[in-house]
Amino acid sequence: MHPEEMSRATSRDATKLGKDKGKNGKDGETSDEANKIAGGPPATAAPPPPTLINKIKYQPGGPVIKKDKRQSSSRFNISKNRELQKLPLLSETQQGNEREELFIQKLRQCCVLFDFEADPLSDLKWKEVKRTALNEMVEYVTKNKNVITEAIYPEAVNMVLLPLHKAKSLSVYHPQLAYCVVQFLEKDPSLTEPVIRSLLKFWPKTHSPKEVMFLNELEEILDVIEPAEFQKVMDPLFRQLAKCVSSPHFQVAERALYYWNNEYIMSLISDNYAVILPIMYPAFYRNSRNHWNKTIHGLIYNALKLFMEMNQKVFDECTQQYYQDRQRERKLMKDRDEAWMRVEALAMRHPNYNATIKGVTNTTIGTILQQQLDSPPPDEDGDTDQTPLTLEKIEAKANEV
Repeated sequence: MHPEEMSRATSRDATKLGKDKGKNGKDGETSDEANKIAGGPPATAAPPPPTLINKIKYQPGGPVIKKDKRQSSSRFNISKNRELQKLPLLSETQQGNEREELFIQKLRQCCVLFDFEADPLSDLKWKEVKRTALNEMVEYVTKNKNVITEAIYPEAVNMVLLPLHKAKSLSVYHPQLAYCVVQFLEKDPSLTEPVIRSLLKFWPKTHSPKEVMFLNELEEILDVIEPAEFQKVMDPLFRQLAKCVSSPHFQVAERALYYWNNEYIMSLISDNYAVILPIMYPAFYRNSRNHWNKTIHGLIYNALKLFMEMNQKVFDECTQQYYQDRQRERKLMKDRDEAWMRVEALAMRHPNYNATIKGVTNTTIGTILQQQLDSPPPDEDGDTDQTPLTLEKIEAKANEV
């Protein structure tokens, strides 16, 4: 045999031997022997096989535990108790009182909120219970008369109307929604308090056009509110209106101030003057001076004029109380500045204190702080005028605007 052919045969034998021993022997020995026969260098150790992933095995029939991970929306909070029980059909109930109670139970079941975004496949059994109840009630109301009784009214308002104020697309159907709310309140005035408190609860924080819609609806509700119901909600209601008057968005502030053009609302305010004026006065006073929109200034001065004409004595008392509160705030600010000045003086005594880092000397710091203490801090709008508001002054300001 030719020497070259012998070399090729030897290489083939070595390779075959390496494969055969790789099946039965150790990887390191197989590689070394094969390379020795072929005349090559010893091979390095082969990498270890990949680690197998240990998968959790569940026994047949055993419970499958799923960790409940839910992301609640900023507008809709998923209900904690979502296990709904399937109730009998309305058509199977014979007694009228039992049917009414069953209808109310189904309405409350439909108030349960499920997760259709983060985990749409969760709670499928109970979602189906709610869907069936909704379809059944729609069909029942459509085919029967006098279904919405006095006991069902508050439950229907709570389930259908109020949560709709939280939707992003409120502007699409808000006029119709507000009309339905007002119709319900005319039918049952006792619903006024929960409805207004729900509106205040859902009040927009950063969406000014939606806030204007809420103000529109609220005025429509106040047009039909009973005086006794108004007294139940006037404190939180006018605290929210004070925030609206102080809104930097001029349309929100303007819409809130238009309430003072409504004769019926003004009659309600007049009957509860001593409670409402102390709530509204700070917002009126501050924004009559520092609101950026001149139209708002004029509307505020008109509202102040109406308040003053209602009861001059109470208005003067409220004005004095406001100035006393401001003086108290100024004193607190002055005490705070004095405390910081003492801290600064103690810091100057430290050997490592270097006033030149701040670019000023110790004398300059003391002079600046002393000047701040000697002069009273200005009002929020930079005005230090402490003269009380008078009717002549308010009329002059209103004419200027």
